[in-house]
Amino acid sequence: MLQAFILTFHDGLEAFLAIGVCVAMLKSSAHARLLPAVRTGLLASLVASAVLGWRFSSAANPAIWEGGMSLLAAVAVAFLMPHLWRRRSADLGDTTRVLWLGLFAFTLLIVTREGMETLLLVATLIVQVQSLELIAGAVVGLGSSAVIAWLWARYGARVRAQRLRPVTALFLTLLLGLLLVDAGYELAEARLLPGSTVIAAALEPLAPDGEYGQFSSELLLLVPGAWLVGAILWGNGQATNHRIAHLDR
Repeated sequence: MLQAFILTFHDGLEAFLAIGVCVAMLKSSAHARLLPAVRTGLLASLVASAVLGWRFSSAANPAIWEGGMSLLAAVAVAFLMPHLWRRRSADLGDTTRVLWLGLFAFTLLIVTREGMETLLLVATLIVQVQSLELIAGAVVGLGSSAVIAWLWARYGARVRAQRLRPVTALFLTLLLGLLLVDAGYELAEARLLPGSTVIAAALEPLAPDGEYGQFSSELLLLVPGAWLVGAILWGNGQATNHRIAHLDR
């Protein structure tokens, strides 16, 4: 049960937390009118995960699928990053439609990248393994990651955009780096890159199942979370000092 929980929690956190962080940023920075792009992307990702999961199960070289999805997701993250720093919705100008499509693609790719493997795992547990304990562990792990993402989206949006913006930047930078590492490793494993053997050996410790890469989801959660808490405490401390100084005058 614990192994099934860890697998689905790890994959779900990497997918859902990215969406939760972006939703919080959109709400906090007055871009809430772009939220339908995220909702539409989530609905589309459910269908895409089911279809691609079925194709992935019979793929001759799964590494190509995993590497390709990670690379596409990295492109979507890189496109999205500069647009989320706009302070007002009016600053988007004529790029609103492009950003809507970018958010849709980001949500679709981030969730489908992990969703196709997660749904395949759950389907295998239900149809072949038929272990209620393992099925429960997988469902609880996936649900737990979704709850954490929901909490970030709900309460992160209450943080001022000035404090949330650098946290979002840090999160997306970490996510972009992890996606590029994963893409490089999987495509090297598929022997699609020059010097694939050397590249795969170099990136293996950082890959999702590697010595350090296995903690990637925890890194995405804890580092930006610690930054956000520190920023809030620092801001509250400065505000308190300002009030004390004002009273002393």
